[in-house]
Amino acid sequence: MIKKQVENLETLKEKFDYFLFEMDDSLAALRTDVAALNQPELLPLDYSFESLDRLERMYALVLEGKISIQLEMDLFVTRLARYLGETLRKQVGGKWNFCKHPKDINYGKPCVTEIPKHPKTYCFYPLVAVAGYCSSRRPGWLRKMVERNDIELMRKLFAHFLGQMDNEIESLSSYIQLLALPNALSLDYSLESLDGIEQVLAMALEGSVTNPTTGVEGLVEYIGVYMGEIYRRHVGGEWQLCEDPRDIDFGLPRIGFYCPQQIVENYRVHRKTGLLYQATKSVLDKALVSSR
Repeated sequence: MIKKQVENLETLKEKFDYFLFEMDDSLAALRTDVAALNQPELLPLDYSFESLDRLERMYALVLEGKISIQLEMDLFVTRLARYLGETLRKQVGGKWNFCKHPKDINYGKPCVTEIPKHPKTYCFYPLVAVAGYCSSRRPGWLRKMVERNDIELMRKLFAHFLGQMDNEIESLSSYIQLLALPNALSLDYSLESLDGIEQVLAMALEGSVTNPTTGVEGLVEYIGVYMGEIYRRHVGGEWQLCEDPRDIDFGLPRIGFYCPQQIVENYRVHRKTGLLYQATKSVLDKALVSSR
């Protein structure tokens, strides 16, 4: 078995210095390429969080083969990653660096460090974020990966989330009534109601039903709120925002260690029947046992 030779830090430092040297020209070329597509909805690329949604739409079109780029994919992906990193720096703060630890899976990759309100050891790897979208194709992924690093903004959004929960559950109930399902589904905060909720989610993900007001993403959020309230009513506790970038729930609302949005996203990927019920029941049972 041939071992992959590990590049030394001096070589990586030279590559990183060149990465920084090319930054402005590379990002200018990205904006020029997007403007040349003559699709106004993809502009402007102004380093706002909103512009990350536009960048993601362009990347999706490339991945789907609907538009072509006159650039090798690796170089194109690096340009996207540059844009993510620069957006984070301009909106929140931080400095470009690269991973210097040979045993780290991200060894040699450029990253943004010294982000305000984050641990000094935390690094944001934009190439990893771009790769995550390529594998998941989840709408809003790029923006989420960058925006959640703005702790002050996330706190404001979390406060809004708390204020809208009752309205969101009411909207979910109204939407379900409009579907006129064969078996009536009541949002009674029982574990059993999650099977019916999962059926609605499956139909939305398959495109057999649509929510003209919020779309799939809004429905996913509503379901997450409802699941969280089931947990809270059975066990107690309060909604909190996970602010630890090293935690898998970073940037998401949760109650204790129960993060319903993670369960919903897990279902989106695997489509395992009964997942919402089983995952929630498992966490509930553990919480009830530990509280005795």
